[in-house]
Amino acid sequence: MQRDQDTPNLTERTSLLRPRSTTPTSNPTDKHGLSMLRESKAGIQETIVLMQLSLPVITAYLLQNSFQTVSMMLVGRFYPESLSVAAFSYMFSTCTGWLIGMGGSTALDTLASTAFTSCDKHYTGILLQRAVIILTLFFIPVAVIWVYAEPLFIALGQDKSLSHESARFLTHLIPGGLGYIYFEILKKYLQAQGIVQPATYILLFTSPISAGLNYFFIQLSDFGVMGAPLATGIGYWLSFLGLLGYARFVRGYECWGGWDRRCLENLPAFARLAFLGFVHLGTEFWAFEIVALVAGRLGPLPLASQSILMTADQVLVTIPFGIGVATSIRVGGLLGLRDRTAAVRSVRAAIFLTLGVATSIMTLLIASRSRFAAIFTPDKTVVSYTARVLPWVAFFQIFDGLNGSCGGSLRGIGKQNLGATINALSYYMVALPLGTWMAFSGWELSGLWIGQTVGMILVAGLELADHSAFAGITTYGLLRHLPCLQDESVAFDIATIGIPFDSGVTYRPGARFGPSAIRQASRHLTLAGGYNVPQHVNPLKFWGQALDCGDIQASPHDKEVAMKDIEKGYTSLLQRPAYTKSSTAESNDLRTIPRLLTLGGDHTILLPILRSIHKVYGPVSVIHFDSHLDSWNPTQGAPSDAAQITHGSFFYWANQEGLISNSSNMHAGLRTTLSGLGDYDEDELCGFTRIEAREIDDIGTRGIIKKIIDRVGTDKPVYLSIDIDTLDPAFAPATGTPETGGWSTRELRAIIRGLSDVNIIAADVVEVSPVYDTNAEVTSLAAADLIYEIMSTFVRRGPMTLANE
Repeated sequence: MQRDQDTPNLTERTSLLRPRSTTPTSNPTDKHGLSMLRESKAGIQETIVLMQLSLPVITAYLLQNSFQTVSMMLVGRFYPESLSVAAFSYMFSTCTGWLIGMGGSTALDTLASTAFTSCDKHYTGILLQRAVIILTLFFIPVAVIWVYAEPLFIALGQDKSLSHESARFLTHLIPGGLGYIYFEILKKYLQAQGIVQPATYILLFTSPISAGLNYFFIQLSDFGVMGAPLATGIGYWLSFLGLLGYARFVRGYECWGGWDRRCLENLPAFARLAFLGFVHLGTEFWAFEIVALVAGRLGPLPLASQSILMTADQVLVTIPFGIGVATSIRVGGLLGLRDRTAAVRSVRAAIFLTLGVATSIMTLLIASRSRFAAIFTPDKTVVSYTARVLPWVAFFQIFDGLNGSCGGSLRGIGKQNLGATINALSYYMVALPLGTWMAFSGWELSGLWIGQTVGMILVAGLELADHSAFAGITTYGLLRHLPCLQDESVAFDIATIGIPFDSGVTYRPGARFGPSAIRQASRHLTLAGGYNVPQHVNPLKFWGQALDCGDIQASPHDKEVAMKDIEKGYTSLLQRPAYTKSSTAESNDLRTIPRLLTLGGDHTILLPILRSIHKVYGPVSVIHFDSHLDSWNPTQGAPSDAAQITHGSFFYWANQEGLISNSSNMHAGLRTTLSGLGDYDEDELCGFTRIEAREIDDIGTRGIIKKIIDRVGTDKPVYLSIDIDTLDPAFAPATGTPETGGWSTRELRAIIRGLSDVNIIAADVVEVSPVYDTNAEVTSLAAADLIYEIMSTFVRRGPMTLANE
């Protein structure tokens, strides 16, 4: 085999790698600084987009709340003795019927925004039809409860007269409930298309009409107090009809393809998502109503103060909730466009935006605490009492804001179930028990709000933690993603790169889905921080910069084109300088090099990878974990030239092209059948010796490690390639060509750790075909853990240097 002409002074025994450094020094390049500046500008622009999207949403919710607020004010003015009936009834309707509209329609935040940015926009209209069907069905039992609410209220300890009149009030409100729900559905349908302002314009028109109708029905007609729910209901129906007219004749009709039988499909799945959205919001609403009931048992003064604070909080909560709605729409749309980087940026922008707004609200409340309650009542005793509680209410706003933005992003990625679970546990296991105990232990109303604040801190913390592990913006180990392939100025020390390609398989396809499955499975690595105990490093947080560079696009239709695309993409990543310079690389004859971890893809991708590596390192040694040789001579039986390059023949071609060493390569984990012993002869021509899988029974993992190191050495550049079928199908069933009798995941991880002294310059884990995996995703999980072990060995070695020649 001819020596590489570009490195005439090197032999296979010449070390290209200097000893590892233990004192790395960060030295970001100017180009990387420009990349960071662009990212900062993009974050600012995303914040502006969210502000523009959320302001109309917030205004719309404020105007919607004004319907019943004005109605209560008019009832209180003309029928003071019935104010409690209106207040109690509207409170109950908010916690039941209105929640169906607000919470149930969040299913459209998840599904409709993604559908609109995908190929089938008419599917958004089908989702609208599905929402109308499901939420109407949800409202039917609520309406029945409203009609027969009197015994329920009495059972809750309410006055019989109040219970009777409230049931009558709710019965008159039933028609308006459907108007409210349909308005919410149509509003979310338009918001999914980026149309957010018309709802605000409609409400600006209908809210004064609703106020006028309330005045007419309450004061001028014979309906009296019962005219309030009728007038409010008419206001909601007018809002719905106005928005419907806008969608039909102005903008928003393009997604309507007419009534479609497909709206009856997947109704249970949609109903589940809508119900979880209902519970997600309901757990918070219901908790505050329980707080109001507890406050009533503390006496008239705490109850009066709580009424003021709840009225104010209902107004203030529309701000983080509006930002959350905007975030869910934005994140869902970006994920529909498959732009995960922008979706991550949007989540971060939402968090910073809500923190800024919530801090401003907190400051304002604290500054005005001595006069705040005077807006609602002239009673100085109530004003003074409220001032003592208000600092806790102000502090509560910070975490309520985080809950709004984080909850919105969870809805945007379809995780209403997680948000509902977090809310339920935090409020009912922590906030309410703690607050009630403190309230009756001398803290009174302040104790209730301290409990709510602690619960909200827990909600915000858990939702932020979920954004760390399960936010759906899937990179390997939640590493930062930068557009490495598009921007050559992006520098890194270690990077994962996916190659979704499986056109070289000879048995079971599906490895093209391997990169995404491995990334998905890697989320568990971040749950406890990512520290690797056996290797004493954290490969996700270390001395340098680790990135996930996304995927190299490889054509599934033309293998030759795909090979060229893979080689081009890999070369562009490999030939750039590393992010961190080693202290031993200060002289002119050394440079620090980045290292790549490839997520396959079938094993054919190793041929273009080795071509790229040869341009930098010349011929390299290979450690190959596999149940198969992969050095089959394709000229002996391939039906065509294109068929000669497969996941079983790439080493043959790598040897023919002089890409690998002809004297220091090692197979490990072999256990396949052969066409004959002649296969070994072909394999030895490629420079390989072999370790059979069964040898581990006699020599153990330490013996395997020793044989590998004795073969490849510790001073030469080595490429590490792992076919997941090295593992027994009991541990990794989801692969293209499984073979029984393999190693366990624990054994292979131990062997990788034992290779930490080998100069591994790059590595891959390939042949994960998730369609064959178990429900527990054991194969993808194993692949993610193998990448984790390899990355840990990279981090232990520190920056790697290469002679310039």
